[in-house]
Amino acid sequence: RQGGGARRARMKMQTPRGSNQLIFIVDDEAFNRDIAARHLKKMGYRSKEFEDGAAVLKALKSQTPDMILLDIHMPGMSGLEVLSAARQSTSKGETPILMVTADSNPDSVVQAFELGANDYVTKPIDSRTLGARIDTHLQLSAATKQIRAFAEGAEKIVAEQEIDLQKRNDDLVREIRLRMAVEAELREAKRRAEEENKGKSGIMAQTPQAKTGVLPIS
Repeated sequence: RQGGGARRARMKMQTPRGSNQLIFIVDDEAFNRDIAARHLKKMGYRSKEFEDGAAVLKALKSQTPDMILLDIHMPGMSGLEVLSAARQSTSKGETPILMVTADSNPDSVVQAFELGANDYVTKPIDSRTLGARIDTHLQLSAATKQIRAFAEGAEKIVAEQEIDLQKRNDDLVREIRLRMAVEAELREAKRRAEEENKGKSGIMAQTPQAKTGVLPIS
């Protein structure tokens, strides 16, 4: 039986459907884009459609989706070329890319994985399979983002502690220097006072009274 803490941690890592997540659909066939968009809408996801690689790469310069569904075989720039270019600005851990293919040749799929694809689905798209793949990779993505945020937060705390420690060290150095300066002034004042006392003692020793020890009679 799992404890409450373990269940809460697992729930935090899961990403519920319909949480305003955005998925890019890239396919040169309008019919395929429409089918995929309908599936995603039923699952609670938002989607944006692109008919070629150039359009989606341009969009990625200003917006990063939660996931990309990318057709492997497209005229002009192929899905593999788009994948390679997209991975220059996106993280495999935080922006999953699922390849969509009707090709039974495994070479394209293998090459896609080598270029940074997270997974693939086959045409015609089965909504249950697509939903399971999307849910899995978005949960993994959410976990990766949480880990990164935690690491960045830890680094920030360490940096702040280092700054505070440096400030305390600087304050201590200033205090030590001030004390040393005060002690030096005190030593110098003591030396001057001793010299003045010696000078007064010498003058008194040179007076007649000091020599005879007899006071003058008035």
